[in-house]
Amino acid sequence: MWLYSDFLEINQSYFEVFSEDADRLNRDYWKTFIPHDAMLSLLEGFVRALEGTGRKPLWIHGAYGTGKTLAQFVLKHLLEAPWEEVADYFDTHGLSQDLLKRLEGLRTRGRGVVVFRSSASSVDSPRRLMVELQLSIKNALAAQGLQDCVTPTLYDQVLARLTGADQVFDWPRAFEKHRTKFADFASAQGVVQALTSPGDLEGRLTLMGRVARVLDEEGFYLLDDPATIKEWIRGVISQNHLQWLVVIWDEFTDYFLNVRGLAGLQELAHLSAEAPFYMVLTTHRSPELLQQFHGGHGEEWRKLLDRFDVYPYDMEPVTAYRLLGKALRPKAGQEQRWQREQDALWDGVRLGAKSFLSESDRLADFQALVPLHPYTAYLLSQISRQFSSSQRTLFRFLKQSDRGSFADFIGEHPREGWKWYTAEGLWDYFFGGESPELPGGFREVISYYGSRERAIQDDHQRRAFKVTMLLVGLCREIAAVAALQPTLSNLRSIFMGTPLGSKIDSVMDELCQAELVHPVRQGTDRQYTIPLGNVDRDAIKRYRAELSFRSEVQAVKQRHTIGWAVHQLFSDVGDILKRRLVLAIVSARELEGRRERVAPAAKAYEQGVVVIICGDDGEHTLALDLIQRLPPTEPATAYVLPEVPFGQPRWDEWCEHQALARWYRENGDAQNAQYHETTASNAVADWIKLLHIGSMQ
Repeated sequence: MWLYSDFLEINQSYFEVFSEDADRLNRDYWKTFIPHDAMLSLLEGFVRALEGTGRKPLWIHGAYGTGKTLAQFVLKHLLEAPWEEVADYFDTHGLSQDLLKRLEGLRTRGRGVVVFRSSASSVDSPRRLMVELQLSIKNALAAQGLQDCVTPTLYDQVLARLTGADQVFDWPRAFEKHRTKFADFASAQGVVQALTSPGDLEGRLTLMGRVARVLDEEGFYLLDDPATIKEWIRGVISQNHLQWLVVIWDEFTDYFLNVRGLAGLQELAHLSAEAPFYMVLTTHRSPELLQQFHGGHGEEWRKLLDRFDVYPYDMEPVTAYRLLGKALRPKAGQEQRWQREQDALWDGVRLGAKSFLSESDRLADFQALVPLHPYTAYLLSQISRQFSSSQRTLFRFLKQSDRGSFADFIGEHPREGWKWYTAEGLWDYFFGGESPELPGGFREVISYYGSRERAIQDDHQRRAFKVTMLLVGLCREIAAVAALQPTLSNLRSIFMGTPLGSKIDSVMDELCQAELVHPVRQGTDRQYTIPLGNVDRDAIKRYRAELSFRSEVQAVKQRHTIGWAVHQLFSDVGDILKRRLVLAIVSARELEGRRERVAPAAKAYEQGVVVIICGDDGEHTLALDLIQRLPPTEPATAYVLPEVPFGQPRWDEWCEHQALARWYRENGDAQNAQYHETTASNAVADWIKLLHIGSMQ
């Protein structure tokens, strides 16, 4: 029996982690980068900054494995590569010719220098930040045959104190006094030799920090304040007639975890407003999340963020699909046979795939990924942009042979009629164990799966349960996306073309009967949640009976109610008009009972507006008749009747989720409560979208 690995191989030239060494050894690799919307936004901001109109440094943030490092090298090469290569890159990828001309204008102004730093893990103080920044700039200048500033760097200052160039400080005496700090050195001269020897830059910088602390204790202070460093950078730019000095600092995340104060970084960032000096910092966590880890005060972080243009960076789905497609290739001599196998597999899902792929998705991109199931490819694109970790990325998923990886799959399949890599493999690879890098909601789902795994009876149940848990975790962490919801219709699409596809309904019934998942009716579909014991259906019934459509429409001040959502929609009219409008949101039944008394009290310069919300078509007809028979008021009141009623199925769904949210919250399950509250809010939000595009009377 043949295996996919007989025909297919993974292109090993795709880098799991791109680096400065990889760039140096593969000088043309940057040209393979596919620019997507996030990159285009970043490139526009980068050019705008260098032109002097932006005058802010850049802060890029995104999950592991989204291509941030390679994107930074693209920026670097666009400033340094031969111009014909830059122009060819723009032509190959159909990029803006106007942007190309602006970039050409920048480069014709004169010389610039780009500095690249790969990590901030060693930066444990503001002083260390300044030292590493200066040395990186100094080395980059030397590589281009340029001069650093006449003013000595911090490193130079320390060496001058130790070597006798500064006759005031007695280093041998200080060494003996602080010998416990230098237990790894036999003499004061040994420290000097270590600081001046080539190689082991990180070790030398750490040693310099130890010496600098001794200088501080002895009352010999270094000129390491941000103002001095900024003046040094200005001197470098002026002396070398630089049109720009760009410092790209990759993996800057650790700086915020290691260093408490932000003032030094703020000052460096502010220099961009005064001189053509631009930092490009990259972190794998957002500024908001880093603030939580850092523990900095809100005002301090606000000032820091005001200094930067911040760019969220993730991998667009189309980029993920095409990278996967390029990495997967038939072995030499197997092209024709593999094409036949690929076509046969694809024909079995092609028509069904159209039902869940968006109009912007190209079917050819998904066909190139066979035997990766098209729905799995979609889920993989979402996971790689949101939940990649330092150990689990899109590229490692392709190349590593770990359990659940694609390489593992093609080495063992087809097997027992299973020809597609389906989404339970993503659960195994990305979420098969606890990880502190995963959000808390997902870790709880993983824990729940582990606690119930023994109750699974067969392979079909195991696959279905894993995928359901995957979707539960995804929809907890990602804003409402229909294709990520743990619904029966989505599960049917996920297992389309597999031995489980025709059995998924009955398998999910089995999981429900075993109380592994809890079904919630959603119109003609079913949605699945994690149960907390047995849900008390009598309590759910009571909670539902307490809900009133009329009350929910009237509750305009309570967030996420129907009335609140409608009020938000009609209040979005601009500040001037908003001050003149006096809104009343009422149900059709309230209009029937109170007639013209529903009109809000309005002053002469104000406009009263009554918005009538209907539960079904019958109420819509009733409301229209009532409005036509209402007596005129002074001042005049406008009555607005949306064409789309809320609808009984949507109301039933909303009530069910609200009742379940209440039950779970009262029973101490905050995650499930939040899930049902969000699902109920999404039902209202979907209806609001219909109001927004629909007509009104």
